[in-house]
Amino acid sequence: MAKRTRSVARRSSFSFRRRSSHRSNGGSSKLSAAMLAGMGVSMVNAYSVGSYAPANSPNQYLQRLLLFYTGFAPWNPPGQKFQFAETRFGLAPLATGVIVHYLANATGLNRGLGRLLKNVPVQI
Repeated sequence: MAKRTRSVARRSSFSFRRRSSHRSNGGSSKLSAAMLAGMGVSMVNAYSVGSYAPANSPNQYLQRLLLFYTGFAPWNPPGQKFQFAETRFGLAPLATGVIVHYLANATGLNRGLGRLLKNVPVQI
């Protein structure tokens, strides 16, 4: 007859158990309303702003977005590829939205609005 042995569970300081969550409380992966508003202004400006006629094609619309966010216009004649004055229509509203978002975080306004609207069903 074979002798039965009991297996003894050994505890180790090294755990093989995987953590249930790798999220940290530090960063946010959501877009704030201020940033979305800045992007919305840029998108409306890319369609038609100032002396520009309304965009006739998606290609023209995307070219304007590139121009307004970066100031780079590769389709222009040599010597005029960078037009940083045009970033006032795209990059400036987005940067303003980011600054408003960070100021609202620093002052606690976002947290207060979150608590105030905690029980209000909002879907975006």
